[in-house]
Amino acid sequence: MNAKWIAATAGAAAMGMSQSAWAACDAFTAVSPEETREVHVSDVDGDGAVSVGDKRIGRRALHDESGNEIGGFFWTMTVNDVDEAGKVARRTTETVYHFENGAIFTTHTDRLAPEVVGDVSKVSVVDSKSSGTIIGGTGDYAGAQGAVAIDVDGNHMTFRYNVICQ
Repeated sequence: MNAKWIAATAGAAAMGMSQSAWAACDAFTAVSPEETREVHVSDVDGDGAVSVGDKRIGRRALHDESGNEIGGFFWTMTVNDVDEAGKVARRTTETVYHFENGAIFTTHTDRLAPEVVGDVSKVSVVDSKSSGTIIGGTGDYAGAQGAVAIDVDGNHMTFRYNVICQ
């Protein structure tokens, strides 16, 4: 183990935080409960219907698996395609995950299966699995690569970070 990781782990333990969130270049898990969720909708053409270019902007807290707050994340989801029923069919999401030791930046585009297409004006989340590509970061995550696997169960989210530092 390197001295930086040991110092970060000791500091996290002293603050009652999980070691996993401080192991910058290792895999770790975080969760985000529903009650920490805030979402705003930007209706690009103002008509109230889902349109290409509409945005969903949100933030949530991140907790370790023991329930201790370890950070937060902010995202912007852009509607790229709308199906014949007027539901979101394809979207691009950019996310910044903030931790005390730095931030992780991700992006991903996904096409939603017919059973999970959603109305961008609603704040409920559908059950799904996706992943974001890590495209960089700050602090201990500067230059990071890898992926974040995202499991959504109702409005409870689990994130599995596989971070590769340069």
